[in-house]
Formats: sequence, C-alpha cells, structure tokens
Amino acid sequence: MSSKFNDVLELIDSFSIEEREQIIEIEKNRLQADKREKLIERVKEGKKDIKEGRFIEGEVQDIMKAIDDEVKDIK
Repeated sequence: MSSKFNDVLELIDSFSIEEREQIIEIEKNRLQADKREKLIERVKEGKKDIKEGRFIEGEVQDIMKAIDDEVKDIK
C-alpha cells in the first residue's frame, strides 16, 4: 500500500465511530455509482458494436474459433 493510502487510513482511525460509519456508507454509494456508470458505458459500447456489425453470433465453440483465428491473423 502506498504511504498516501496509509495516511488516509490513519486519518480515518482518528474519526469517531459514527463518522467512520458515514464514510463507509458514502464510499459504498460512490462505488455503486461508479460501477453503474461503467456498466452503462459497456452497454453503450455493446449496442454500438451490434449496430456496426462488430459482434460474433453462434455457439461457444464458434466464438472461440473466431477468436483463435483473429489471434492467428495478428501474429
């Protein structure tokens, strides 16, 4: 862990239990919002890929073969 991270932990230790609980709740909410935004971005990218025809449809084996073929083309 970085020294900055440790400094933050030490600072949090100096807070009251109630303040520490508030920090946990606030950070949980922030993390959920960040994860939600990331998921929304991924869905948008997926929709764009589908719209532009950049997706593979089929059984798992077909998709894995397409990925292997793509990797072989790169090498």
